[in-house]
Amino acid sequence: MSIIVPVYNVEQYVERCIQSCIRQDLRPDEYEIVVVNDGSKDNSLKVVENIASRYDNIKVFSQKNKGLSGARNTGLKHADGEYVWFVDSDDWIKDNCLGNIYNICKTLELDLLQICAANICNGIEKRRFLHKEEGVVKLGKDVLNDEIQFCTPFSIYSREFLLKNNLWFYEGIFHEDNEFSPRVFFMAEKVSSINDILYFVYQNPNSITRSFNPQKAFDTIKVLRSLHDFQQRNNPGRFNSFNKVITSTFNVALHEAIKLDAETTKSFESELIKNDYLYNHLLYSGSLLYVLEGLLLKLFKNRPMALYKFLNKLDKREIKK
Repeated sequence: MSIIVPVYNVEQYVERCIQSCIRQDLRPDEYEIVVVNDGSKDNSLKVVENIASRYDNIKVFSQKNKGLSGARNTGLKHADGEYVWFVDSDDWIKDNCLGNIYNICKTLELDLLQICAANICNGIEKRRFLHKEEGVVKLGKDVLNDEIQFCTPFSIYSREFLLKNNLWFYEGIFHEDNEFSPRVFFMAEKVSSINDILYFVYQNPNSITRSFNPQKAFDTIKVLRSLHDFQQRNNPGRFNSFNKVITSTFNVALHEAIKLDAETTKSFESELIKNDYLYNHLLYSGSLLYVLEGLLLKLFKNRPMALYKFLNKLDKREIKK
């Protein structure tokens, strides 16, 4: 197995992460920890190298800053394990969990195993979700009909499956998991899940996920275009679960744009109007609410944000993710 840990300016947290990866029930020669220093400007690399000097199964690579996607791609290129687990460097994993993960993946010959995660805030653990059909092996396309967890670290992947299907991360954007995960599930032939909490998410207020950046809204349109193109190449039919995924991501974009100032909102609306063909996915999402939203967006296509804010007030949908 390979645990891939992208590192960027996390000197306060990275040792906790790597130590959790070390405290496992596989022998050091049975798994590796691939750390990718993505151009850190603090002491993250020194912390990592200090730990790595004591363990033969820790590999460290450094590169100019390419973002989370670029670091994950580098880690995947250098990984040798049969299965890979992408672990964010301010989070950590459960002690002694790799043996069971490997046995399940190997026995069931999985392309992808979904696990469960918990948020950690002020030392309190809170479960994030439960899988409805634990232990059942399903086609990835069928899993897309459920509410999949887009967050990449919440699954373990067959490395051969990712490479064979050319499944890499879209570099240089925010919301990379929203772009990566739907493609992966769509291509996967054997997916299963367990409800054990194996991944712990530190609620870091300075993390990319929880910080506001206007570029997030614009990048989500890039994600939408990428998913649309993927669907057209692989499954051009209108009535399928992929429309639900694209619709959900579309509303992530609109929600991000609520926070924009007036001038930036105009630029964002201009991008939406240029890509108004994306509205069609709402019409085939299988949700009456989204169909109505799609029809109204087509009708009032020059004022998408004003319309979304109005609908947001009507149904009190604070977050549509």
